[in-house]
Amino acid sequence: MSLKLVLLGFLLRDKSRGYSLHAKLFVAARSLLPQIYHALNEMTAAGRVTSRRTTGGKLPERNIFSVAEAGYAEFEHWIK
Repeated sequence: MSLKLVLLGFLLRDKSRGYSLHAKLFVAARSLLPQIYHALNEMTAAGRVTSRRTTGGKLPERNIFSVAEAGYAEFEHWIK
């Protein structure tokens, strides 16, 4: 199973930050965080995921990712 499909599965449930996705998947493996962001950036470029910048008061700006129509279609194709 590819990392991109796993990330799409989580994003189908709810939009999320890259770091939160990392925490759900690889709590003990911080070295995989760059791979998650790389996959999210590739999926954004391919139109499968969208991202928007948010600010949270004292927190730094963050990217919030969610699934786009192409992501739904890819995940549905994979499930079948």
